[in-house]
Amino acid sequence: IEVLSPLIVGEICFTGTLIAAMPLLAASALLAHRAFSVRPWSSGALYGLGAGLGADAGWRLFCHFSDPAHVFPTHTGAVLTVAVLGMLVARLTVWGRFRRSRRASSRSNA
Repeated sequence: IEVLSPLIVGEICFTGTLIAAMPLLAASALLAHRAFSVRPWSSGALYGLGAGLGADAGWRLFCHFSDPAHVFPTHTGAVLTVAVLGMLVARLTVWGRFRRSRRASSRSNA
């Protein structure tokens, strides 16, 4: 039996959590975009955090390492990364909405 390096195991857990969170992040971003949130940064952080925690909860069922040196940088880092991605996605959706509304208002004025 080959023993993997802790860095390789951490990389697998980090990327696995990120990949598992992407469908959750996309679905919640679509729902939040349609809801027209007043504070998109905070709503993006919250739905990103929810997507990250949901994905990490599923991933932790199969991760056999409970050492804090593994859990904090990889699992917690992945959850926080998805929360930041949620903030960026929220910012991009607001920017797209603002851009479309400016285009529509300039056409109606002309």
